[in-house]
Amino acid sequence: MKFYIQKGDKYLSISKKDHHLYFSDYNEEEMVYFSNERQAYNTAYDYGANVVTFNQDSENK
Repeated sequence: MKFYIQKGDKYLSISKKDHHLYFSDYNEEEMVYFSNERQAYNTAYDYGANVVTFNQDSENK
C-alpha cells in the first residue's frame, strides 16, 4: 500500500528538477509516497499534515 502526505488540498512532492520537497497539486509523477505506514505518519506529523491512501485499480489481473 502507498501512503501519501496531504496538507490541505496539496500533496508532499519532490521536484524532478532540483529534488526539493514541496507541497503541490495532485501530480502522481512527483508525489512522495511511503510503503511503511509508521514512517508516513511520522513524516506527516513533522509537516502538520495527514496521511492518505488511494484505491488502486488492479488492472494486472
